[in-house]
Formats: sequence, C-alpha cells, structure tokens
Amino acid sequence: MEKMIQIKDLHYKVSNKEILKGVDLEINEGDIFALLGVNGSGKSTLIDLVLKDISPSKGEVIYSNKISPKFDNVGVVYDKLPLFMVFTVDETIKYFCAIYRTSFKEIEKRYYRLFQLTEIRKSLVEKLSHGEKKRLCLLLSILTPKELLILDEPFANLDPPMIELMWKTLKNESQTIFFSTHHWKEVQHVATKVAFIHQGHIIGQVDSPKNILSQFDNKKVVISSSAKSELLMEELKTQQHYLLDEEIHLLQSPENGALDLVTKHQMNYSIQDVTIIDAYLFEGNKLR
Repeated sequence: MEKMIQIKDLHYKVSNKEILKGVDLEINEGDIFALLGVNGSGKSTLIDLVLKDISPSKGEVIYSNKISPKFDNVGVVYDKLPLFMVFTVDETIKYFCAIYRTSFKEIEKRYYRLFQLTEIRKSLVEKLSHGEKKRLCLLLSILTPKELLILDEPFANLDPPMIELMWKTLKNESQTIFFSTHHWKEVQHVATKVAFIHQGHIIGQVDSPKNILSQFDNKKVVISSSAKSELLMEELKTQQHYLLDEEIHLLQSPENGALDLVTKHQMNYSIQDVTIIDAYLFEGNKLR
C-alpha cells in the first residue's frame, strides 16, 4: 500500500520550548488515521507542519506523488477556521466554487440539506455558531475530489448524529483521512489506525483501535486514590494501571483477579469499561 505521508524525526521548537520531539509516523493510502492527545500535546502543530504552514526545526515530511505540491487535491479543515467573516454562507461557497471551477448549483443540490446549510445560507459567517462554521468548512474541504483529507478537530461542537453523518459523507469523498479529535470513543468505531501524542512524543504502539485495546481486559476497576496504601501501590507495580486525579485505574477485569487484589485493602471501587482513553493515559503515565 502506498505511503501518502511519511513523517521522519520531526522536531519543532519555539523560543527554546520544544513542541514536537522526534515524531515518526506513516499515513498510508486508505488509512482513516486518528491523532489523539490532550490539549497542548502537539496535535495542531504536527498538522501545521504536515501542511507546510510552518517549517520544522529538524526532520522532514515526505509526500506521495499523489499529493500535488500545492495541496490542490488535499482537503483541509483547521481547528481555527480561516473564513471570511463578512461573507454569507452562500457567498463563501460560491467564492470557493469559482476558485475550484466547480458548479455551485451541483454543490447546493448535493450537500446543502445534508450539511444543514439551507436555513443559514444568507447568514453572515461572523454570525454563525462554531458548529455551523465547522459544517461549512467540512463542505469546503470536499468541493472537489480529494486524494487526502487532513482535519484538525473537525467535529468540535457538532452533536453525535451530525458527526455520524459527516463521517459517512467524508469517507465517501476521500479514501484517506488524517485527523485529530476530542471525540475519543468515536475513534474506536471509525479509525483504522491510531497514534497517541503526549508532550510532543508519539507514545505506545501505532495500530488499529482493536489491536491497541487487545493488550487490556475489557473491564477495569477504579479505586479512590485517597484509600491507597503503600502495600496496595506496591502490589499494583506489577499490574497495568495509571493514576488520574483522585483515582487509581486498574486495567484488569474483576474475573481476572482485580477484585481479589483490591478488596484486600479497601472496598471503595467501581467497575467500568476500558476505552481508547485508558490506553492513552496508561502510556502517558509511563513517562512520569
């Protein structure tokens, strides 16, 4: 399978603060590739580097021959939306249709109802909600056929039914998608590959959500850290776990001995599902 983008030993520094620290990734043709990380982890910076909006301090990004030098066949949605605030929705779409030499009437017929733009078509962009602006930008990213979509937090402020609809539409318009998101649980259902970014590093394995989660049980035991003891923490050293705020998350199901371990020390616990968030936090805690 052809490599669409290869990211090699990528570093980015601003005023002696290193934002990215040796990032290596490959986005292959056909990937629905999710970049997951908390705020400030380096997601948007990495996307800016891939799009050549900024230059790396070290390292390189290598593009497939399928990606044009001007990114004409790459659809983009930024987290900070670069729109003309004094244009209406109609004017914005007509402007970009003229640039891309595509039919506004065809776009209107095909997408306006789908993207829920009909009721706001005469509204100024500056008057739109953040979710409405997102829907507009998502449409602009697919006005013409794309080899690759690069999306930075594309579904912020959209409700779950709209997100599901947008995913169905985007996957029909482009075979390969590289995106960052705060909708972690959704990633388990749509992504073919996931990379975790934490404090500028790629952590853990880059793999499918299914394979990443296969290293854990499907249930976990969550314990109040206020009840932790030195003996409990000593026993947890050999177990998959992480600390978060006032809780200990033991990534082991009750059936596999987790309750036996916990109830020897205290009875205040809950049982929860293990998700992709747990995998990220577990890997991040290794760096402490």
